Amino acid sequence: MLVLQNIPNTSLIIIDEVEASLHPRSQRRLIHFLLWLARTKEIQVLISTHSQPIIEEVPEEGRIFLSRTDSGVEVQYGVSPNYALNRMDLYDTPDFYLFCEDKRSVEITKELVRHGEIDIREVCVMDIGPENMVKAIGKLGEDERLPIPCLGVLDSDIDVSEVHQQHQVQFRWIDL
Repeated sequence: MLVLQNIPNTSLIIIDEVEASLHPRSQRRLIHFLLWLARTKEIQVLISTHSQPIIEEVPEEGRIFLSRTDSGVEVQYGVSPNYALNRMDLYDTPDFYLFCEDKRSVEITKELVRHGEIDIREVCVMDIGPENMVKAIGKLGEDERLPIPCLGVLDSDIDVSEVHQQHQVQFRWIDL
């Protein structure tokens, strides 16, 4: 770190696989240090990584995703961490979660999402159980207290004003 602090202003730092041999907490600290260094020394930092903690710490405007295609290299700017990780992995991780009370609600919600021309692969709709669970998880999602972006979807058999009053949740209505 001391060597990096002494580099001349307007330099370029290139680090391949920056996460090598670092604990996730140390990876995050390194990125915070590099961001600070870039601002104070007016340098550019170019890193390559497959690490989720690093991708999450880099600001959106600093994320550039490169992928090989049949016609060359595809360059995408400002990608989300989920998008980058999904493209590097065999398994998809949704960008957003909708939690419902039962299987019927899941199917109806999926149809509404499809009707809204949203790529259903980017949204995970799942049955988590009774109304009180959906309310609790929905409130945590609304308060951004979960590590994933999410909302609870309640059936029409509940009194919406009661939920709003108890949990101070703001409802978003979709006019189809």
